[in-house]
Amino acid sequence: MPTTTLKNIRRQFLREVPSAGAYYPTASDSYSAVVAGSVTNARWADSNLASESFKGQLLFRPDAVNATDLIRHAGALTVASGLLAHTGANYTDTTITSETLEKWIQEHLYPDGEWLRCANDALEYEFAEHVVPLSNADFSDFDMASSATTSFTASGAEATLTKATTANTLVYSGIRSLSIALTAAGNATTATAVRATGGAPYLAWTIFRAAAGSGGIVSFSVRDAGGELAVVNTTANQDANRWQYAWINGSLDADTNIVNLRLASTGATDTLYWDCLSFLQTTDNWIYLPSTVTERFKLLGLSRSDFQFPTTSGMADAQSRTLTRLEEGRDFIFHAHQAEANPYAIEILRSGLLSYPLWLHIRRPYSDIDSLSAETDTTTCPPHTLLPRIKYLWGERYAKEFPGLKAQAFKEIQERAPGRRTAQPQRERWGGVPLGL
Repeated sequence: MPTTTLKNIRRQFLREVPSAGAYYPTASDSYSAVVAGSVTNARWADSNLASESFKGQLLFRPDAVNATDLIRHAGALTVASGLLAHTGANYTDTTITSETLEKWIQEHLYPDGEWLRCANDALEYEFAEHVVPLSNADFSDFDMASSATTSFTASGAEATLTKATTANTLVYSGIRSLSIALTAAGNATTATAVRATGGAPYLAWTIFRAAAGSGGIVSFSVRDAGGELAVVNTTANQDANRWQYAWINGSLDADTNIVNLRLASTGATDTLYWDCLSFLQTTDNWIYLPSTVTERFKLLGLSRSDFQFPTTSGMADAQSRTLTRLEEGRDFIFHAHQAEANPYAIEILRSGLLSYPLWLHIRRPYSDIDSLSAETDTTTCPPHTLLPRIKYLWGERYAKEFPGLKAQAFKEIQERAPGRRTAQPQRERWGGVPLGL
């Protein structure tokens, strides 16, 4: 995932809004000295400037070693040398090395205060599109979006659980997968328990990848407190560099009402990547949506998937997935009851659809994914999308100081909008039986 740091976003903002301020890297802008009560920049040695030209402006040193040196207000400028005094306490850190100084013109608008709030607020107004499994609401982290691993438990000899983010090789869909580094044969990892209806048919499925290791037998299973109810096995080194879709169609015993999904391997040094999982019963016509869907516009659609290339019994090449768009009103109904404990749900109108893996197409605000605070914090929101939104909010909140900025930014937002929406899957083209039935 391409990312951009808070530091780079802020400095791009200063390039695009020069009336807000400027920044001065030591290497290219002759920001050459910091002493206890001043900074020196050869660019300020300019006879067109006056001693009061910068008075009151904010001197921002985000790279300073000592946090107490972060902000000072500018004082008098010595035009002959470009030495700019500052008010307040003397700097304690006077070693600049590769440090970059920022000078913000409005003395009451702080880059680590008002501007930072604008940047994080902008993340709430910009949205990333995701395709995630439709699954039982009991599952925590069924799409592996959380950075934590607390929704999964390693059993047997301990496996090391972490979250991976490397595109293609370590993540199939979404933003993360669960990395399972095995330390002994027979390691297993179990997802959170799911309530179920005894005696009812179900479809359990997952997408995983077995990376290089000892080539053990990988198993995906549905279990209850008494042990395995159903299992599908594959050799770990079969298509080891390809993502695999594994599914189990079955019916629960009449007295089974809690199940777990588990991924395991007999290889002592295998590494597995668990990308997503789902468990739905054919009786689950009313399905609560994940907590990320908090408003109607965040649900873009629902699709079913087919996997065209089987690799072994109960498994298929996950890269052979095709999506078919389902029609709202014919295939499903979206229900919104904002004041209820479970405000959003989908009602499935065609029961046969629950024999397919179903996928939600959703919008998720970048603020759900990223938060900006430290200089090295990053966001996956593209700068050409995020910066117009920051400028819009900045111009809206501080219209007196930045007249016309809001209108300019709004135009940029409109110009970029048409190319940001992903094309939806095609409508249903055939009525065949899903792979595995």
